[in-house]
Amino acid sequence: MTRYQQGFLTDSKEWDDLSEENSHIVMGDHGELEAIVNEMGLEMNEALVKDLVCSIYFLKEDHIPQVSQRVMNEQMDLFIQRFQKSLFLEMDINSQKLAKKILMLIFMHHQAYPFKDPIIFDKFRFNAVAISKNYPNYARLLEYSLKIMEKETNFPWYSIYFTDILYWIMVKWQNLPIILENKRTKVTVLVLTDHGSDHTIMLASLLEKNFGQKAHVKPYTKPILNLQSLTEESFADCDLFVTNFICDTLPKHKMVVVNTFPTDQDWGKIRVAINERNRGPENIVTNIDDLFLNLERQEIS
Repeated sequence: MTRYQQGFLTDSKEWDDLSEENSHIVMGDHGELEAIVNEMGLEMNEALVKDLVCSIYFLKEDHIPQVSQRVMNEQMDLFIQRFQKSLFLEMDINSQKLAKKILMLIFMHHQAYPFKDPIIFDKFRFNAVAISKNYPNYARLLEYSLKIMEKETNFPWYSIYFTDILYWIMVKWQNLPIILENKRTKVTVLVLTDHGSDHTIMLASLLEKNFGQKAHVKPYTKPILNLQSLTEESFADCDLFVTNFICDTLPKHKMVVVNTFPTDQDWGKIRVAINERNRGPENIVTNIDDLFLNLERQEIS
């Protein structure tokens, strides 16, 4: 509107192709545009609406050459294929179309307004923190994939739009969070109590019911006195110990002490401990360079 007020008009050759629906959207259902026009001291007329619609809906053809659009389309397809292979997953066709649509919308938006929209609060950056924490492998592989596409297209896929794409692919890829959860390595939990084997088995059953999707739970039914003769290496295959007593034999960084009958606070401690180990280093690709080098060789062959 300020640009129009200053006398800078758009090239509106495409105006004849616009529908009444588009004009109505710009004008607003309740006269919102007219209120803004009046406040700016302008005259509400067809020329103003025409110019405003064209400035919003159209980009000059020479802004995005056909060659660039074709190359960008090819790079988007390559990115989607490369990224799903890096996760050792297969994205369904509909999710691929939605992902590409998101990428194209970001690309087109950038041509008209090459900046991030948020001024005070960036919801994508906010959500990206939680996504990266819960799915670090997904975030790191996406980061790497976007950096490759940014280098190949000279477009700020990672530099500006990483958090947006991180969010949208997580949302648009059908059932991706569930798929990633199912790929996690289950945590091995050993339950030990000093109230006898029956109590130990009962507590292990409760843990299995609550965390069976994320953990393998097994009770330690041998006499507790035997623990004193065991070394830390004896439990090397266990990721976590849940006990109702403190035991010097067990490694402290793997131990969660709870009440004989766990309270809500105890269940919270167990949940945090399992989640931390469930997304631990063993579930993260460490040699990303080698992984993508192999993918590149597959593309060439």
